[in-house]
Amino acid sequence: MWISLAGIPGAFAAYYTVDLKYIGRKGVMAISAVGSAVCLVLFAKLESAGGQLAANCVQAFLQNIFYAVLYAYRLVSPEPL
Repeated sequence: MWISLAGIPGAFAAYYTVDLKYIGRKGVMAISAVGSAVCLVLFAKLESAGGQLAANCVQAFLQNIFYAVLYAYRLVSPEPL
């Protein structure tokens, strides 16, 4: 439950970050993908339950940012894939 709840604000964060100057959609996706990877490595390395939960919560937040930007990018992309 906590992991899912931590991911909900990710969609809202994506809404505000996709139009950042000099970063854009691709930059936000890259940052969230790298952050998710770091959190997954931390999850594997941490031994405490609290640390694993925190890493998983941050990973869910970043993953929701990634997917929200990905879906928005496809919806407003002018060129066909």
